[in-house]
Amino acid sequence: MTDSIAPAPPSSHDSDLAIGWHEVCPVEDAAAAGPASRWSTAALPASCAAFFLFGICLIANAQVPSNGTWDLYARLMGGGARLYSDLRLPLQPLFVLMTYGWQQLLGDSSLASQVPAVLDLGLFTAGFYLLARRGLWRGWQKTVVFLGAASVAIAFNWYLFNDYRVLTDVANLYSILVLLHLLDRPASSPIRWIYSLALGILSGLSFTTRANDGLLLMLSVAAILFHSFPGQRLRIVPLFFGGAVATALSVIALTGDSLISYGRYSLLSSPASKGGIGQVILSPFLLAGDLVSTLLQPTVLTCAAIFAAAAALPVLWVRTVPVERASRRQWLIALGAIVVATFECFVIGFFNRIAFDCVATVVAPMLILPLILVSLWGALGVIHVVKIDNRRSLLFLVPFGALVAGGMSTGGKVLGLYGPVGLFMVIVPIVFTLQRRVRWARGFALSIYALLAMAVIVGKVQHPLLWQNYRAKPMFTGRALVDHPLYGPMIVDRVNSRFFAEACRTIRTSEATPELLSMPYSYANYYCGIEPWGRNVQTFFDTTNPATIRTIGKGLATKPPAWILYERQLNILRVNEVAYHHGDRSHYRDLDEYIEGQVVRGHWTIVRRWSEIPGDDWQLIRTSVEGTPPPSVQPTRLERCFDRSDRLCRVLGPRDRPPNH
Repeated sequence: MTDSIAPAPPSSHDSDLAIGWHEVCPVEDAAAAGPASRWSTAALPASCAAFFLFGICLIANAQVPSNGTWDLYARLMGGGARLYSDLRLPLQPLFVLMTYGWQQLLGDSSLASQVPAVLDLGLFTAGFYLLARRGLWRGWQKTVVFLGAASVAIAFNWYLFNDYRVLTDVANLYSILVLLHLLDRPASSPIRWIYSLALGILSGLSFTTRANDGLLLMLSVAAILFHSFPGQRLRIVPLFFGGAVATALSVIALTGDSLISYGRYSLLSSPASKGGIGQVILSPFLLAGDLVSTLLQPTVLTCAAIFAAAAALPVLWVRTVPVERASRRQWLIALGAIVVATFECFVIGFFNRIAFDCVATVVAPMLILPLILVSLWGALGVIHVVKIDNRRSLLFLVPFGALVAGGMSTGGKVLGLYGPVGLFMVIVPIVFTLQRRVRWARGFALSIYALLAMAVIVGKVQHPLLWQNYRAKPMFTGRALVDHPLYGPMIVDRVNSRFFAEACRTIRTSEATPELLSMPYSYANYYCGIEPWGRNVQTFFDTTNPATIRTIGKGLATKPPAWILYERQLNILRVNEVAYHHGDRSHYRDLDEYIEGQVVRGHWTIVRRWSEIPGDDWQLIRTSVEGTPPPSVQPTRLERCFDRSDRLCRVLGPRDRPPNH
């Protein structure tokens, strides 16, 4: 039997899957399809293109004062620094290596730095598109599935297509696609080595992006292969693990660091920032308790009831007025569904102030529960406690693994775990037809998918990026397009960048070779084009281990940099102490108290101060009173640009570039 063999139809005892089999393998001639079916066929690609364009808008509107981290790591790496032994990178290396490669190929311009994000968006969109197309539901219904699942997958406030999280989602999506291709074959069908190797490579790439996600993906895929092809276990499973290990080692070797340095800073030290290895291992088990407590909250119950009622209205409308009666009635049904759906979004958005909140308070808790249940059923089938007739149901193990991996990073909280929910939503139509016996269930599910897609899109328009104290304004609001002296054309947040432009001018006019430590992120170093002091690129609370913070503290006490741009956010610091350290004092608080003590005692001086959000205090600190530039320094043309009312602002020329650049 060769790989070109068509997938065998399901057995008769699997009625739920058999009902919709011909929707996956249609026998009718596509040329003979009527106008309605042609519209249904075109709807899915059109929605895919629309989602891609919406993702472009998200990329263009993601301006917050924590950007530039990956670019700085890549730039320092290009200068000869090693990621772990020199830069003490607390994360996995793949995304930094990819950023470095793109910098070498395209340069440092702001527009060029967005090319990888666009490619990641394309892979993400194509993955959900291909999975939605493999579903057992009808043509136009696949469109709703795609929009609902893909939108929920990016619903996390901090989801960026130019961040490393998208790579783990891409690895999950294409692993599911390969597994689906294999599971549609008989268990006795020979599996070519290329498929096992491809799955191993995807798991290895995921591991070198986020170790916990890669490890859980590896275990999930291995369990599916082990159960589904018992006669070939000794061949395909070792090849899969071999491909994963070889890929991970190859990526690590590209860093130029030793395995000892990699393990010390990435695998052994990084869990300390999240409360230690014990806390990281325990966190997934805390998800169940947090899920129950969340579902029992009165606000969540009320919002869930409104959400369920709103989702049921279109189903009741369509069942009351059958579509087959008249063409005019069909248009009335469609118009009514649009009106009802718009009203639903308004009601839920008004109830929670913004539409996106309904996802945060309802979707994650309500859909995580069935994901856990079907995944546990699949796990019992793998260990032969129960019999699994529908092998496609094993695919739920992949989003379940992503859920467990996410719980390791959130301290056992369900909030923000939308990626696994999006995968779960796109897999449901692949496994279940929801037809005949429970015909209403498909309509109810489609209504939920559509409502969630609209809620997320509305929420993302209002807040393209929102995480802790880093908040992007609504799309295309309060932004300027400037010709940056270092990065060329660049879309910036007008208010935030005015402060950073003033800070850059103050620092650069003070001395020829300024020293700057920007905490907890190095956006000021990136924006001003100044190498981070001590090569400390990031010092955020849950991504920097205690040893790095102690090293920074010793350096500040002995020979501090001339300038420190410190974002003091004690409320967020306390949230992280509660989430990861059981409320105990974290290592970062000592550093905060030392900096504030130096200021209070008059050893250091706050030259500029700025705050846009309560609890967020930006301080530009001069570590010696002498040499502080006078306040009469004239603003640069870049600063004057931000005082203008127009959004398009091209004001910089070669003569405005800072010295030595």
